[in-house]
Amino acid sequence: MRLPWSGGGIDNTYRATLNAQNCTFSGNRAAGGGGLHNYGSTATLFQCTLSGNIASGQGAGALNVGGSLNGKPLNAALNLRACTVTLNRAPYSSGLGNLRNAARAVLSVRSSIVAGNLISDLGNNDILQNAGFNLLGGASGLAALANNGGPTLTHALLPGSRAINAGDTAPGSAFDQRGAPFARVRGGRADSGAFERQEVPSSAPTPTPAPTATPTPLPTAPATLGPGQVLNAANGHVYEVVSARLTWEQARAAAQGRLLGATRGHLASITSPGEQQFVAGLAAQAGQVEGWLGGVQPQGSAEPGGGFTWITGEPFSYAHWRQGEPNNAPNDRGSEDAILFTVDATWNDVPRLLPIEHYFVEYDFSPAQRSTPPPSLKLA
Repeated sequence: MRLPWSGGGIDNTYRATLNAQNCTFSGNRAAGGGGLHNYGSTATLFQCTLSGNIASGQGAGALNVGGSLNGKPLNAALNLRACTVTLNRAPYSSGLGNLRNAARAVLSVRSSIVAGNLISDLGNNDILQNAGFNLLGGASGLAALANNGGPTLTHALLPGSRAINAGDTAPGSAFDQRGAPFARVRGGRADSGAFERQEVPSSAPTPTPAPTATPTPLPTAPATLGPGQVLNAANGHVYEVVSARLTWEQARAAAQGRLLGATRGHLASITSPGEQQFVAGLAAQAGQVEGWLGGVQPQGSAEPGGGFTWITGEPFSYAHWRQGEPNNAPNDRGSEDAILFTVDATWNDVPRLLPIEHYFVEYDFSPAQRSTPPPSLKLA
């Protein structure tokens, strides 16, 4: 959500009480507290992820403010337990902000990751309680926000992360943010943050089965990906954000010219809510960018929103338009007939001749994509 005031995700104000568990706050924008604004209230987050939120002031992940109501002070308390706060962006206190205004503001953090935010991780001018088992600042050791199982997007821990086995010795839950079957404790101790790295246990060798006929497998993603390339485990496709100021036609050609192994890229298509969430996480990882998708409206389609299709030929059965879009708004660059993935993780129809700073590339590893560009469309 995008708001001109505070609390883009949740605005918890004036003696309110908020308890949130196993949630992800991502892609929200506000003046303060992009993900959460806690004003003169009490908020407790347990096993939550705050990622990719933006504030024009401070506290893009969360902002805790001691305030007042009718001249009376309102103390504020924000408690984070086993949370992950990363990739949030604000001029000040990008991850967490703790501000004493007219009353006390207490920020308590335990067994959490507050690192990798895009200006600073934490700002405090009142009471900060480091309750232990935290990773505060420095390298986050986190993968991109993605569908790692469970109902919410999470940041997986990379091998070697300082958060592994550094969490609370009494984690308070049998499972991590994703829920069952993702155990909260693996390797003898919980990890810091909302995600628990699930190590594959070693096992004794199994007998070799009798030979059977094996079908030729479909191509799969390479074991080693390049910088910025991220595997979506839900569909086996790889995605990346490319930075280049291009029109839609130029971006389409550039995407088709990119190869991952023997697989040709194309402008990304989004055909499900899960894929939408994954691309939103990818955009947040890149700095909450906007960029071209592979959706286009062929010549002669009914306006404002008729006929949109994916250049891959996939069914256009899912959409995530911004409110009021598509609208084919009048402009000096022609019909609005291409899909832009916006900074607030919604879609907008814009002119194909408009230069945009980024584009999203997808590699789907189907046999056709290994050498053949996507089908052509008749465009105006």
